[in-house]
Amino acid sequence: MIDMSPHKAYSNRTNPEVNTIEVHIPAGTTNIPNGFFAECKNIERVYLPESVQYIGEGAFRDCSRLQSIHFPSGLKEIGLMAFWNCTNLRNITIPDTVVKIGNDCFNGAGLTSVTLPSKLEVLEECVFSNCSALHTIVIPESIKEIHNRAFYGSGLHSIRIPANVKVVGEGAFGGCEKLTDITICSPNTKFVKCVYPMFVGFDGFTQRYKLHGNGYSIPSGLRYGKIIVAGMLLCGFSLYALLGFFIYTKFKYPRNQYGQKEPWKNIVVKEFIRPWYERVPVLDGMKIALPDHLLFYRLNNK
Repeated sequence: MIDMSPHKAYSNRTNPEVNTIEVHIPAGTTNIPNGFFAECKNIERVYLPESVQYIGEGAFRDCSRLQSIHFPSGLKEIGLMAFWNCTNLRNITIPDTVVKIGNDCFNGAGLTSVTLPSKLEVLEECVFSNCSALHTIVIPESIKEIHNRAFYGSGLHSIRIPANVKVVGEGAFGGCEKLTDITICSPNTKFVKCVYPMFVGFDGFTQRYKLHGNGYSIPSGLRYGKIIVAGMLLCGFSLYALLGFFIYTKFKYPRNQYGQKEPWKNIVVKEFIRPWYERVPVLDGMKIALPDHLLFYRLNNK
């Protein structure tokens, strides 16, 4: 019987009783300790008893031959990097009892099919990054947040972002070179814009996303002029930056017929605050509200 004591964890890769083709976790075990099976490269199949509630951080990290694992129905949490770089792990079904899946949990795994828990609320940072064989995944309606680089570099061809998702983090779908179809179900979903594009090629110069059959489009992902201005501010050139901003806004926001000028507070919100965290779809320069279930696809502007 395997000794599940935590202090045994980092010696198990050289333990032939643990680093073997089939692993049967003893009945009554509730916790797989952090790093317990890390780098055990002989493991192909793991059988967990129904008593297991928590899989520790890096528990099966770099088990490159791991092909199958059955998650028990009472499982509550899977720790960060638990299945990092498990390149032969193809299909997983995560039970509905799981409420948290840690950062980088399946980063670099060979997944082709994933069933997520129906009550999960957050897709953590890099959770499915670099899963190049993962072509599609159903995001549950329960999801409220998709964190930074959650699917970065994955093989996704299409994705549907449910209406309950409030925010999609920086580069969540960046590097997904095969991604062409994106369904955004709510106009209230905010997309964090930072250094890396949200979607591959989303730079405002070569590609854009458009609704099928309509003239709607999402404008440029990065505002390079504003990044330069912000950099000047950070580098101490505040006077020059303010002067440039003043000239910029003077031409962009002229006085109306009554001689009134747009309030500075509104200009700052429009030019600096809002563009950093959300994209607003436009039609002929006017903001629009997106109806549900509209499909986006990538177009090349050449």
